[in-house]
Amino acid sequence: MNVEWNVLTYNQQEALRHFSSGQRHQVRRETEEQLRNLGLAEHDGVGAKISKIGLHLLQSHQLRRDLERCGREHRGVFKPI
Repeated sequence: MNVEWNVLTYNQQEALRHFSSGQRHQVRRETEEQLRNLGLAEHDGVGAKISKIGLHLLQSHQLRRDLERCGREHRGVFKPI
């Protein structure tokens, strides 16, 4: 199954951000369960935490966003070869 950032709901995206910053208490159980079913979170005995797949998806999204921002800031500076 392919999961991309843009197919996640806003609540799911926010939950991944909360998990990655250690704020798991701010995530609703329903959203936590959805992320576990998608493989983006996993149970760790206390509750859920971001899985390696979830962390990779979050980091990929952040990198893409940063590259797009960098491209907008430097538009016209770099020319294609």
